[in-house]
Amino acid sequence: MGPLATMVNVHFARLHAEFLYPGIRPDDRSPRKDLIKGDCIIAKDGYLPIPDKPGWGYDIDEEALKRMPGKPWRRGFSFRADGSPDFV
Repeated sequence: MGPLATMVNVHFARLHAEFLYPGIRPDDRSPRKDLIKGDCIIAKDGYLPIPDKPGWGYDIDEEALKRMPGKPWRRGFSFRADGSPDFV
């Protein structure tokens, strides 16, 4: 979903005792990396380090956000013939 979502998940995973691995898409390629100022975090030995910067750990480039407006997105769901959700 974007670099800020990555940081939120990294912080959440760190604080939640039973959270092992967040599923993320790396922020080190365009256009994702273009939304932040400075360097993005990169996995080391299979783990994302927790930034020591204030806040979430990323500074968002607000000018880049203006150049790349968001797009509507809806998560699709599958349903069985009886109308119940199919989570598999």
